[in-house]
Amino acid sequence: MSRTRTRGQLSATSQADKYSLFVNCSETSYTFAGSYFGLKTGTIESMTDTVTPGFRARQKRGEIIFNPMSKTYDNTQIFDPGLGGQIQSVSSFLCSGVTRRHNSKVEANMIAYLVRAHHGSTDGTIPPTSLYSGGDIDKLVAEAVTSVLSKRGRSNAQSLEDLAEMNKTLGILSQLSSNLSTLLSKRASLLERSKAVGNCYLMGRYGILPLVHDIGKIASELQKKLGTYRQTTRDTVSDSRSSYEVALSPIVELQQTSLGIQKTDIVKVRAMSLDEFDLTLADQLGLDFKSLVTLPWELIPYSFVVDWFLNIGDFIGSLAPSPGYRQLGSCFVVEREMTTTYTAIGTTVPSGTYTVVRPVSGNVYRYQKSKTRHSVGSGSIVIKNDFKLTNLVRAADAIALLLQKLR
Repeated sequence: MSRTRTRGQLSATSQADKYSLFVNCSETSYTFAGSYFGLKTGTIESMTDTVTPGFRARQKRGEIIFNPMSKTYDNTQIFDPGLGGQIQSVSSFLCSGVTRRHNSKVEANMIAYLVRAHHGSTDGTIPPTSLYSGGDIDKLVAEAVTSVLSKRGRSNAQSLEDLAEMNKTLGILSQLSSNLSTLLSKRASLLERSKAVGNCYLMGRYGILPLVHDIGKIASELQKKLGTYRQTTRDTVSDSRSSYEVALSPIVELQQTSLGIQKTDIVKVRAMSLDEFDLTLADQLGLDFKSLVTLPWELIPYSFVVDWFLNIGDFIGSLAPSPGYRQLGSCFVVEREMTTTYTAIGTTVPSGTYTVVRPVSGNVYRYQKSKTRHSVGSGSIVIKNDFKLTNLVRAADAIALLLQKLR
């Protein structure tokens, strides 16, 4: 069973009044000629969650419950009501020898009516604009969930990988000496020196630094007392998109207005798992079962490069069991912020029978923030959302690897 709670309300539909002048010679001032009804504005918040029977009693017993939930914050505003268009007829007529032309104008809030007409809205509300499909969101969720399932059940230190590559690690010193000699040699070419720099970088990045890091982690873990601990594993995947387009409004009273439409859509997926486990000496030393299962993949040359683009390493880790770990609860949360701004940027009279005296102006803002929570499922292989090639460290890694392959 689920329940929904809502607060806030939308105001009455905005109204733009139209006025006309010199329909005939007896008119000496603008007269009211009708209204255009635009948008309902305001804020509505809603939340829907699943009712868990005996929630408080189960919580007191120590159960961790992440019930499915969704909530939204919707806001529509007319930031600037602006003014409606004013047009004047090209043709004229005489009134007691005085040349007159027909004039028509609309006052404030015409922008709201044009936005409503652009969406074909019948009730004065407009939808949030999504730049992501359901499939796009599913991929982000899969990446975050697979990463968390792979991380849970691992020790803080990766001693098994260090031990497996001990020969390579011991050979680093001799290689380092050779590369330093190349750097200092006057006979070395620019390419040889560049390769030497790249090699030194990779030795430090993937040989020395991980070893130093793991030694520090082991020292820290050995200070803990053996016993039962809780561990929270988290990962976050985020992305954003934006777009700008110019759309023509329907023709209203001979006028057509160009609408500049700016859209942004920000998505953040947060996944987590809460586990309880008994800390052992093996855990302190970084000798866990999951790392043993995933070790063959880690030892494949350049497997880490594949993991830049595909989450194969995480997927293998998500399938590996985590002996001794008892999952107390897990969930993933999808947060989104969608913003659309509509701005009047120009008005024309396509028929050519009138000239524009004053273009439509104004600005309408539509914002929605949402959050949904679901249970974590299984892992899957996906193309990673962000290859991070613009990240300085990742870029340095890529350049150093490419230099290794140059002859």
